[in-house]
Amino acid sequence: MDLHRSENKPDWEKIPPEDWNRWQKLAARTHGWITPANAITALGFICSAAGMYQLDKDNHKSGLALLAFGRTLDLGDGKISDLQGTKSGKGEALDAGGDNLLAQIALRVARRKELIPRPALNLLAAGRVIVNGSSMVAKARGNEIHPSLGGKFGGFDFWAASCAYVVAKYTEGVVSKAAEAVGDVALGGYLVHGTIIAGYDYLNDAFPELRLHERGQDAHAALAVEYVDDGLVTGFDALD
Repeated sequence: MDLHRSENKPDWEKIPPEDWNRWQKLAARTHGWITPANAITALGFICSAAGMYQLDKDNHKSGLALLAFGRTLDLGDGKISDLQGTKSGKGEALDAGGDNLLAQIALRVARRKELIPRPALNLLAAGRVIVNGSSMVAKARGNEIHPSLGGKFGGFDFWAASCAYVVAKYTEGVVSKAAEAVGDVALGGYLVHGTIIAGYDYLNDAFPELRLHERGQDAHAALAVEYVDDGLVTGFDALD
């Protein structure tokens, strides 16, 4: 999975100016603000926010469609920036900041409109508190933090669970039951990826002197895949 991560400096500063492509030239002229990837990030944010507004107004079909489209766009911005060589700190901040704001809005709307079962909603909210708290500690200690693989998996799980529970609320019969099972599996994935692993990664950023994770993120990815495989089987067995 491509992370919208800039490392130490923008991609275009790592190569001679004469080798820049058109997008890198545009990014350099605009100090990293105007890039196709950032435009995709902004469009994804707008569509997602519009979707949650529609859900808040009880327009669940258009709300879910806009939210799903916006979150799908968010999956592609890192890949685009990687292909075009336009990753930068500004793009990373725009992506991470937008995702965090949307998650907070989603939790508020879900609580007010009772879109998600209260126990699941509380777990989603607790996960956000843990990860945000860990990242705040890292920043307070003067350490840089970047999107992690666990965090990206966790973000996907967060939105998958949220959308699945909304579908379960507004449907009946086997569709509702299947959507609820998907929501439960995604919630479990979020607790593993978005809470335990992402929180662990951010704490490692906060306290690098402790060398918390020697195994690296490949081990995290293996754990994520193993959990999802087992969880999907367990979740859909419950439908039988």
